[in-house]
Amino acid sequence: MSSIIAREHGTDMAALRRKLAGRSGRHYWRSLEELADSDDFQRLLEEEFPRLAPLWEGRVSRRGLLGLMAASLALGGLTGCKPQPEERIAPYTRRPEDLLPGRARWYASTLPLDGYARGVLVKTFQGRPVKVEGNPEHPASLGATDSIAQAEILGLYDPDRSQTIRYQGTAGSDAAFLEQLQPQRRHWAAGERRLCLLTGPLTSPSQHALIERLKRLYPSTRWYRHEPLANGAAHQGTRQLFGEPREARYRLDRARVILDLDADMLGSGPAKLVHARHAMGRRRPDREDALLNRLYSVESTPSITGASSDHRLPLAAAEVPALAAALAARLGVPGMADQAENSPVDPAWLDALADDLRRAGAEAVVIPGDTQPAALHALAHAINHHLGAAGTSVEYSAPVAPAADGDLADLSRAMGEGRVDALLMLNVNPVYNAPAGLAFEERLARVPFSVHCGQYRDETGRAALWHLPAAHPLESWDDARAFDGTVSLMQPTIVPLFGGYTAQQVLAAFAGRYRADPRELVREHWRQALPGADFERHWHSALQQGWIDGTALPAALPTLRNTPPPPPPTDRDGLLLQWRADPALHDGHYANNGWLQELPRPLTQLTWDGAALISPALAEREGLS
Repeated sequence: MSSIIAREHGTDMAALRRKLAGRSGRHYWRSLEELADSDDFQRLLEEEFPRLAPLWEGRVSRRGLLGLMAASLALGGLTGCKPQPEERIAPYTRRPEDLLPGRARWYASTLPLDGYARGVLVKTFQGRPVKVEGNPEHPASLGATDSIAQAEILGLYDPDRSQTIRYQGTAGSDAAFLEQLQPQRRHWAAGERRLCLLTGPLTSPSQHALIERLKRLYPSTRWYRHEPLANGAAHQGTRQLFGEPREARYRLDRARVILDLDADMLGSGPAKLVHARHAMGRRRPDREDALLNRLYSVESTPSITGASSDHRLPLAAAEVPALAAALAARLGVPGMADQAENSPVDPAWLDALADDLRRAGAEAVVIPGDTQPAALHALAHAINHHLGAAGTSVEYSAPVAPAADGDLADLSRAMGEGRVDALLMLNVNPVYNAPAGLAFEERLARVPFSVHCGQYRDETGRAALWHLPAAHPLESWDDARAFDGTVSLMQPTIVPLFGGYTAQQVLAAFAGRYRADPRELVREHWRQALPGADFERHWHSALQQGWIDGTALPAALPTLRNTPPPPPPTDRDGLLLQWRADPALHDGHYANNGWLQELPRPLTQLTWDGAALISPALAEREGLS
């Protein structure tokens, strides 16, 4: 990408390389144009920042710049010192006893991402959330948050959120929706029509229980799951190796040598906050218990994991499985002996890596990326087992998210065949992010009764017959599991601003419970799941800490039932287009959040933009412009 811009402005890449070769020590630059310091760049700078152009040329010293900033702040403050118009305000008529004006209150809650829970603490002033921090005791956050969790505050107050029920694009009402829903329920119960559900990755136990109730009430109901950023390779790989799908949990606090195979473990995935804390925590020499680790990163696109690694190897995504197979052969993994000579990288580099992993043994771990095929996942877990890391630096449990009846492709096929009479879509936007080949929008138009529930009246909300506004996570009662299965509770920190519905309320309405209390829906589930006379004590304790004790999925060591399959053949011809989640906007759900749009992306510093990232060498070799 930089080389394309550089070429447009007349920058000579060879000259830049010569210029860099003569530099040492600290020398920072934001772009290739800045490094070249060409006349075109100076003119661009003066046009875009006319007041700052003298600073770039060095005519103002650092002391002078600080003086100018101080004077600007002082003058800005003076302009604000003028009488404000009189306003009348009304005090509390009955102020709560424990509410002190000006003193913040903190609430433990949960913010889901891709269905997985992240434990947070929400700071509120007089009933309004103002800041999100990580819950230090929560197993999925350990006191940290990511940019998306921080920006949920702005999403809560977003005036573009859906505020009213819509029917065929016009304003509707709760009563009109229920009037249409009641006869539909009779048809579903009689088996005359089929109801289908479409959700994202779902780890909420209470929502899953309501879906099971719908299946009992209407036996023909089918539940489909849509994950725009997942290809299911992780569970397919463990099924190939162990005979059943398993969820891998990496214990980097126990690992001395870590191999990241295109996984970006520090920047993606439901356990990224824990991975960052554990991996980097062992690198602090001021800690007495610090045991330094070594991080190898093999990646097809630059990431913060690669930037933080001790040894980084750039490699095409299609060649990563071949590297893993050659590594497995060097380590002596059964069934991989014939793959030793198929290494796509320098054999000496691979030999050194194999020696390092072998010496670490059970304290080594190999992490495969979710965008890689199932064969790589099976290979990585086979290597972990061979090294003795299974049960030490990697644990296995049952899948955190329950399996659905099918995926978006199955649903689209059923819609095309006319086997879907009613469709409920909860917090998903398939019209926007479904593959074009599925023709989802065209087939959705054939469904007689379609309902979309989401925070925004997005592409799917406009295409559906009914659109219901969804409550924001900071306004909702809900629950979700963290990456290790720990059930985290979500409690509202503000009265719903636009009166949205929670997923439990919508599912309960489809089951015949109209206008149900969302808090009671969650409590009813856990009253049955946590029987005993002390339910109220357990419930309040869980709300205070943010999760329910003892709900993490137990770790079990699976048995190797098969040898890993050979890697797929590598096609080195042509260019490979790789889709990656945006570090801030994720799958596009947060595109309306200005904080996240303004956030500079790691390594590239891009804002308010989506770009095809191309290395300068590739652009120069292929003549791309």
